[in-house]
Amino acid sequence: MKNFPVAAGACFVLIAFVTPAASQSTTRHQSTNVRETAINIEKVNKRPGSPVELAIKNYEKLIKSKPNDAVILNNLGANYFLAGRVFEAQSLLRKAAQRAPELTQIRVNLAVVLSKTYNPELAIETLEGVLKQEPQFVRAREILCEIYGQEKRNSDAVSCFEVLERLGNLDAVESANFSTALIENKQVDRALSVLLQADTKFPNDPGIKNGLGVVFFLKKKYAKAENHLQRAVELEPNSSQVRYNLAMAQMLTNKRGAVLEQYKFLKTSDPELASQLYKYLFRDKIISVRPQ
Repeated sequence: MKNFPVAAGACFVLIAFVTPAASQSTTRHQSTNVRETAINIEKVNKRPGSPVELAIKNYEKLIKSKPNDAVILNNLGANYFLAGRVFEAQSLLRKAAQRAPELTQIRVNLAVVLSKTYNPELAIETLEGVLKQEPQFVRAREILCEIYGQEKRNSDAVSCFEVLERLGNLDAVESANFSTALIENKQVDRALSVLLQADTKFPNDPGIKNGLGVVFFLKKKYAKAENHLQRAVELEPNSSQVRYNLAMAQMLTNKRGAVLEQYKFLKTSDPELASQLYKYLFRDKIISVRPQ
């Protein structure tokens, strides 16, 4: 099934607010003087008086008296990003990175924003530069691996995750993304090994269960695929892609009624996936008429 989607775990990026003494660490998702915040632009609270808006007002006042302070520029840019003002964030972070190139955290922030403003290659170049300077900077490598995967640079993604794996145990999202890169790189057996190890550590992670379903589907073990995908849907019932994956497995275990239930859900949540599923579901009923 060529169009069987490979849905990894939920992807996220981090952005950091730095202090003048900020230093890096190989500790996952944290460093000595950096406060980091998970970002989901679509769900950010933008109401007047929200913490983000108050922080923006505060830093906008500070920047008037210290317009070239790299830390203030970074922190204002970070809050602009949190508020969905990504192009303003990019401008400030570029300036901050120029003012303080030694603060690699700022360049990582810039790379995050570049990846969200249709500049993935520049984001990759920025992160690769950071890692040449600080090879043990785990967070920079995490983000680089994710961007490689998003850009379908699968061989680069696999190599990146291999280094990340050597630096410490992969978390659930990284394991799912690593397996996706391996699958795209035609290393299905190795992807299965990564996912099985992750499943022992994260037995209730929907991304891992979904990944296992994908791998078993590709290995034509459809009953196993269905079992893992059913569990993934239980853990993440609103995921259209996981439900589509489950429907594809159920189609091959002859559970047409269950497939129709997934189709009904997808008609509302993701009409494009619903249309794709419909073509598979009713392909024996469709007559292709070609002009002579």
